[in-house]
Amino acid sequence: MPKVVCSVTDKRGLVPFCKFLVEEYQFEIYASGGTYQHLAENGIAVRSVQELSGNPEAFGGRMKTISFPLLSGILFRRDHSDDVKQAQELNIAPIDMVICNLYPFEQVAQRENVTLSDLIENIDIGGPLLLRAAAKNYHWVAVVSDPDDYTVVQEALKKHQGQVPLTLRHHLALKVWSYTSWYDSVIFHCLGNLENKMIPSSFHQWPLGFKKLQELRYGENPHQRAIWFETSEYIKGNRSPIFSVLQGKELSYNNLLDVDAVIRILKDLHVHFPHFYSTVVVKHTIPCGLTCGEDLEGVFLDAWNQDPVSRFGGIIGIKGRVTASIAKCLTEVFVEVVVASDFDADALAIFAQKPNIRLLKISDRLMAEGGVTHEYRTILGGVLWQDSDNKFFSELQSVTVQEFPKKLEPLARFGEIAVKHFKSNALVVVDYIPNGSGFRLVAAGSGQPNRVDVLRLLIGSRLSVVSLSSSALLVSEAFFPFPDIIEEAKKLNINYIVQPGGSRQDSLVIQRANELGLVMAFSQVRHFRHG
Repeated sequence: MPKVVCSVTDKRGLVPFCKFLVEEYQFEIYASGGTYQHLAENGIAVRSVQELSGNPEAFGGRMKTISFPLLSGILFRRDHSDDVKQAQELNIAPIDMVICNLYPFEQVAQRENVTLSDLIENIDIGGPLLLRAAAKNYHWVAVVSDPDDYTVVQEALKKHQGQVPLTLRHHLALKVWSYTSWYDSVIFHCLGNLENKMIPSSFHQWPLGFKKLQELRYGENPHQRAIWFETSEYIKGNRSPIFSVLQGKELSYNNLLDVDAVIRILKDLHVHFPHFYSTVVVKHTIPCGLTCGEDLEGVFLDAWNQDPVSRFGGIIGIKGRVTASIAKCLTEVFVEVVVASDFDADALAIFAQKPNIRLLKISDRLMAEGGVTHEYRTILGGVLWQDSDNKFFSELQSVTVQEFPKKLEPLARFGEIAVKHFKSNALVVVDYIPNGSGFRLVAAGSGQPNRVDVLRLLIGSRLSVVSLSSSALLVSEAFFPFPDIIEEAKKLNINYIVQPGGSRQDSLVIQRANELGLVMAFSQVRHFRHG
């Protein structure tokens, strides 16, 4: 007969579930303490867990389920002949299901005037052992930590002739790791607050673990503490670091934010233009120079010279091997960090004369692997989670009388990548490098309450001193709610526009573009970036 170990604090739905297990599939229920009493009082055939553990409950209930026989019954591998033989020799009975949830530490911690003694006594020890053992051996043991899953397991047993399928056992095991990591995190933060020790070397918050890499001098401002953690998403066996530091001062909190912005842009360009070199100049996480193309030094110089004012104190990202001539340019003006695929020996020698410049070599693994799949952002009292913005248009939908030229689609892709990395409301103007061997950012604006001001004030002032080719392209990260953007684009002699579309006023916007002789395409992909 299949055996179940049951030890729960939250008893919602437990009686009907156990009744189903016993009456429909002849499970033997073994329960501890209050769980045993609850089931027995409700007419469920239940046996004491000490029949499996071989020991009575002790120390005021602190010892109930921790025992060699009980945990062995959960952990031994049914497909390993040595395990099976040893279990038989030790008279270990196999346990097929664990139903367990933990002491209510979180609820107790929220009580008014809670004492340290109350908190300590509500730290569950045996429960996490049962859960983790069953989750580890999920190939053979079903573990149910959430009462809301009773009906799921019940339906699975009906559908699969009394068996819980492997896919569901795997899912239930993952819920255990999430549940126990959250439980540990709550205990850490609660007891840490009591002792005022809240700078951890590691901590866990579903669905990530965080391991401290180093404490930083300060955060965004000198009065703010800061720590750099790596997440469990990047703990992948013998992984290499995201980048290696070749020289320079210690990286600051703000440096790391800028480096992150640089690497994200370089990765996007690498995915869509793998054979091009690229250079990005970032200031306060915002690109102020961006070019990609066939000639490394030409690409660098174009991006470097796009905004000579903003590049001062900037972060430079280069997909390519930094040469001595590039290093010479970068040491003539104050820059904070240079991030690159690699550096020539002659370039390193030049940088060595400016020892405060931080040089970072991007790992080959980082450029080769996929991008970040999920993102997290703290808000007051919580964390927001979302999929990363990794979608790009698959094809452009020409919506004006004049067809959007196919030959401009690569330039539109470059523009889409560029605008994705600005904060909304964002517009960029992109064009070909003068020699035609790549693409460049001509002007950009973002972060304003309305898109018209972005185009009229920020981009318009830039275009007043920059020459555009007849192919220059305006790209927006979100749709145009009114035709005013179209009218401003015409004033700036921009003939081609790409935007996502999807506004209620799309027909009016298209009509106005046709009246002004402009060419417009919809990408049908929005890249809104809210702050």
